[in-house]
Amino acid sequence: MKSPPDFSAYRLALLLAVATGLTGCLTSSDVDRSVDREMDVRARGETTTIQNTMVDARSSMDTNAAPAAVALDLDEALRLSTRYGRALQTRREQLYLSGMDVLSAQRLFEPQLAGTLGYVLSRGSDSTGNHNQGALAATATQVLPSGATLTAGAQSSAATPLSTTNVVRTTYGNTLSVGISQPLLAGAGYEASHDPWIQANHELRYALRTFALDRQEFALKVARSYYSLLIQQAVVTNTRRNMDSAVYLRRRSEALFRVRKAPAEDVMRSQQQELSTSNQLAGVEAALDVSAHRFLLDLGLPPETRVTVAGSIPGLHPLLLDPEQCVVLALENRVDLKTLHDRVSDAERRVRIARNAMLPDVAVNINASTEAAAADSPTDIHDSDAYSVGATLDIPFDLRDERDKLKRARIALTVARRAEAEKKDTIKTEIADGLRLLKVLEASAGIELRNRDLAARRATYAEIQFKNGLLSNRDVVEAQGTLLQAGNAYVQALSDYENQRLSVIKAVGLLDVRPEGTLVERWPTPAVKP
Repeated sequence: MKSPPDFSAYRLALLLAVATGLTGCLTSSDVDRSVDREMDVRARGETTTIQNTMVDARSSMDTNAAPAAVALDLDEALRLSTRYGRALQTRREQLYLSGMDVLSAQRLFEPQLAGTLGYVLSRGSDSTGNHNQGALAATATQVLPSGATLTAGAQSSAATPLSTTNVVRTTYGNTLSVGISQPLLAGAGYEASHDPWIQANHELRYALRTFALDRQEFALKVARSYYSLLIQQAVVTNTRRNMDSAVYLRRRSEALFRVRKAPAEDVMRSQQQELSTSNQLAGVEAALDVSAHRFLLDLGLPPETRVTVAGSIPGLHPLLLDPEQCVVLALENRVDLKTLHDRVSDAERRVRIARNAMLPDVAVNINASTEAAAADSPTDIHDSDAYSVGATLDIPFDLRDERDKLKRARIALTVARRAEAEKKDTIKTEIADGLRLLKVLEASAGIELRNRDLAARRATYAEIQFKNGLLSNRDVVEAQGTLLQAGNAYVQALSDYENQRLSVIKAVGLLDVRPEGTLVERWPTPAVKP
């Protein structure tokens, strides 16, 4: 007779219930902190672009009342879009879900706890006795880095069998067990056993990179929309100036007609010009108002917000870039290329896992258990220990599924390598075409500037000659129309150049977005800085 053992199964089950309850009571803030921690871990070692977007990735859309009136320059537009942008918030939430996927995969390789509490009451057909049985069980499993599965369990039970006599005998029992199963060929090793966790970690890193690229593209979209507003505002300004000139021309023509120094045709032409310019002004003002309200939607602001467009399109800032050096910088800094390179590594790992699955399933199993049983009294217990060591060898006769998975993995690896090579060639072509187009737009902006200056001098000359009676107002109308077109074309050329300049910087991998949303250019050496 051995001394009564401690009823550790009850304690284990109690601890299991408490742990399960605490896990279920985790708050949303606890999950947020866990996701943030996982994002921080994956962002370490990434480029500065990833690290800077991390702050914005964990931000939330401002739900407070938006300002009733805004004066927009580019930086203010970017800041407002970061605070109130709905599309940007959707991207943040998608990234957050990727972080939750990592936590879900991580839980698969943490200790898995389970408990069972059962009670059964049975009654015999002759209604002469009852059978009562209660059991409390707890199990814990853990997948080890070697691929082994560690299992521990405990169970306590009490049973009162059916009896036709007045003697009731209750049997008590406790069982503790622990076992480990270590695969030696198929399924052995960290890669084969922990692939879901490995891939989930990688996918979160890829999601961070994608968010950084989306953040850049979102900022560029806001910048393009802002510059488009500036173009329309410049068109309104030029058209209003042309309107003032048309009004002056009409008054001047009517005055000259009254003193018989201008024909009636000049008067009617000037009146037509005024009406046409007035109609044109109303059209461009309405178009500017529509674009401004659509821009408010992009920023996440209510359409009733009063908007004042401030600032101006930057002038020409030539980039002294060496195409070969730009390609080198792009291959070092482009996060989308890094993702494709890492996906090749993922595909190589899956090939190794699929090849591993073709091996025989050999495992070593070690088990130990202790059982305690008692009759009538839980303190009058007899226990016994048992141990076992063994090995199993499963030889499958049909490996067609494993063979197909290996073939699919090899094809996926080939596709991933091809995608990486294609991306490198695409980057080289993108940079070459981008720089070529940038030079064309730079030359075009210079030409439009000279064209605008010539048109301004021509309009001034035509007005002077008209005042002196040497030209008809037809020449003045034509010169004013040419000046309007030249002014609008120059503003459009500046906008096209600036948009292309930012696109080239993004293609090289040197564009960054600060947490507040403003753009910054990261030039590594003065040799390529404009």
